[in-house]
Amino acid sequence: MQFQTIIRARVPRVDCPTDGVKTIAVNWAEPGGRFSRLFERFAIDVLLCARNVKQAAGLMGLSWDEVDHILRRAVERALSRRELEKLSHVGIDEKSFRSGQSYISLLTDLQGRRVLDVVEGRTQEAAEALWDTLSEEQRAEVEAVAIDMWEPFMNATQAKVPEAELVHDKFHVSGHLNEAVDQVRRAEHKQLMAAGDETLKGSRQLWLYNPMNFSAEQAASFAALRDSGLKVARAWAAKELFPRLWTYRYEGAARRFFKQWFGWVSRSRLKPLIKSNARGFRSFDNYRIRILFFCGKLDLYPL
Repeated sequence: MQFQTIIRARVPRVDCPTDGVKTIAVNWAEPGGRFSRLFERFAIDVLLCARNVKQAAGLMGLSWDEVDHILRRAVERALSRRELEKLSHVGIDEKSFRSGQSYISLLTDLQGRRVLDVVEGRTQEAAEALWDTLSEEQRAEVEAVAIDMWEPFMNATQAKVPEAELVHDKFHVSGHLNEAVDQVRRAEHKQLMAAGDETLKGSRQLWLYNPMNFSAEQAASFAALRDSGLKVARAWAAKELFPRLWTYRYEGAARRFFKQWFGWVSRSRLKPLIKSNARGFRSFDNYRIRILFFCGKLDLYPL
């Protein structure tokens, strides 16, 4: 009835000459557990609803360490009994971790919309370690892999699943194009300022925002910049034209469009266009447990 209940019991033990000391299993808790099965189920439900360990701990009257113990047991238990069916479409992505240039890499089941595993770093070795969490049979069934244009991820994927198609999703492509436009703007702004020209001063957001959301004043300012003939204006036009690629239904037509687009960008000498957060966690291990707990779609409950 949700009243705090403390169970004290002397659990019988057997000293086996072959296997050492063994403790008898009790029906109210799992081996090594500090809470009853019923309470662990309740705690998991609270954590899934709260999505915040500190908040959940306060609601249940537990310490951070006690809640962390429940989280770890839940994930370890779930991973030990997880059976991965055929995985035909998967993704590899990165997320920033801590502050600075620290990253983690994630392997995801795109059809099941779940995280399969997490490793530290975003190197080729890290990506290969993710692939090694799958069996050879599972890797052989992968038909396509969605990744960004990070070369270590592509190299690892080609090494581990050479028969799979590499797919660069719209989100990452758009991100690269926006960053490329900003790089062109920064370089050109530096050159103009050196000559005493402040044309691009304060214009960063104009090149990144959707013109449909501009105020009348912003629209007028951007129209003048767009028609200025500057390199950043050509880069922005190239970025805006690129999404037409997604509208083609046939590969041949899409390839012809991309060839024409790439030729235009190359002739424009816009090099950046040609180039291809999780705070507060002191430990990668803690971060991995949280990701798998909340995003792994695991069977977390004790039996």
